[in-house]
Amino acid sequence: MKTPQIAKLSPHLRRLEQNFVALVDTLFRTCPDLLSFSLGEQGVPLYDRDSAGDAEGVFVTDIMFTKPLSLIYQEEICDSLSKLVLDVVSERSEAIAVLRGRTFARTLH
Repeated sequence: MKTPQIAKLSPHLRRLEQNFVALVDTLFRTCPDLLSFSLGEQGVPLYDRDSAGDAEGVFVTDIMFTKPLSLIYQEEICDSLSKLVLDVVSERSEAIAVLRGRTFARTLH
């Protein structure tokens, strides 16, 4: 079920959201221990804050894993998340409107 906010997106922003979700699905397959994460206004800074530009004010938050992981592996996953968000936002600055405040979770079967 779509939330009212997402249902009201323009077709252009809806495609942008669908493309980001596809990238996140790939990330979940690549990082099997990643369970969920959110993009908010406070949390882990995005990967390269000097190049964040339009991504200013967006942070990776509430990262959940399927099991306890080493700090190094957690940082690697967080870096991957940050790079993904920065790549999308650097190509399409309007992505901020779609991504901020969203939670992305692995689909369990």
